[in-house]
Amino acid sequence: MIGRTTILCPAPFGRRVTLYASPFFVFDAILLYLGMSTIIETPRMQLRRFVLSDAEAVYEFNSNLEVQQYTGDELITSLERATEIITDISFKDYADYGYGRWAVVHKADNKVIGFAGLKY
Repeated sequence: MIGRTTILCPAPFGRRVTLYASPFFVFDAILLYLGMSTIIETPRMQLRRFVLSDAEAVYEFNSNLEVQQYTGDELITSLERATEIITDISFKDYADYGYGRWAVVHKADNKVIGFAGLKY
């Protein structure tokens, strides 16, 4: 759901900003800004919450038949479905259970290369 959200930006901005975005986007932006989305970090990898901007990466690995044969997940055919998976599954699991599948990020190029975690 796209809506109008006003947030107070921390320094150096220090002013109110009105965003036209989904509530999930605003929440994710705040978590990323505060560095609170990281679950585990190693020298090469980072495990963190999925964010809406990960939709392209989710599409890339969930539309790959070779990957799908090992995950057992649906083979997706659109970027819109990748976004739905993030909002309807990942975000819902984080909200309902406090955990879920996490994005695996290769730190050298800051690319989401897969997922790991628990599925309720």
